[in-house]
Amino acid sequence: QPSSIGAIESCINKLQKSIHAKKPKVFSANAFLPFTDSVDTLVKFNVVAAILPRGGINENKIVKKFFEKGIKLVLIPKEFRGFSNH
Repeated sequence: QPSSIGAIESCINKLQKSIHAKKPKVFSANAFLPFTDSVDTLVKFNVVAAILPRGGINENKIVKKFFEKGIKLVLIPKEFRGFSNH
């Protein structure tokens, strides 16, 4: 299973090849982000909003980091974790 940062970078790198590369981006994941360094990676790629399921022992730190970086964050109930069914 890839790290959170590796997964984010892979996703964004694919997007960079599209016509939408320069536009602000919205990020969503089917699992919580375990560490705040993932938020720094999202900032690097011009992500302006994110949708994540609640959960994880670092949730408060993650939420605070999104706020500090000015990224809008929508948290969905943890029951939706794994919503992509892969």
